[in-house]
Amino acid sequence: MNRVHEELEKLNIATDVINKLELQLDEARATFRKIQASWSQKLNELSRKYGSAIAKGRPYYEAKLKVLL
Repeated sequence: MNRVHEELEKLNIATDVINKLELQLDEARATFRKIQASWSQKLNELSRKYGSAIAKGRPYYEAKLKVLL
């Protein structure tokens, strides 16, 4: 019976570790979503501000990329 109790205690400890790691993962995912949303907004702002300049310069950089490859 003592061995069963020890194994159950190990299982409880492992479960606690897993739960803490899942909480950390949830926090990291939430942080990632916030950062992603912030940068997406910034990218949209820059795209609106410089969109025509980017469109005009794109053929040059696409041609340059083809030459390098």
